[in-house]
Amino acid sequence: MALQGLPLSTAVKRSLADILTAASNPNAERVDVVIGGLPPARKALVESGAEQVKRLSGGVAARGKAALLAMSDEEWDRLANL
Repeated sequence: MALQGLPLSTAVKRSLADILTAASNPNAERVDVVIGGLPPARKALVESGAEQVKRLSGGVAARGKAALLAMSDEEWDRLANL
């Protein structure tokens, strides 16, 4: 690889190689690809956060659904025709 001949530290060469490899991948910006490439500890944090957001939004949606189902037709008409 051409990077090996450059007067750069091994760490910089490794970082550049990683950047170039990612840039050459058309799927590099897909969320699942990004998460899949994370170190295990970081990946676990992201997955935990995503699960918490999923639970929270599911609870909000369930409460909204229950409130809408409990709403009378008159109340719905009034709100829908503001």
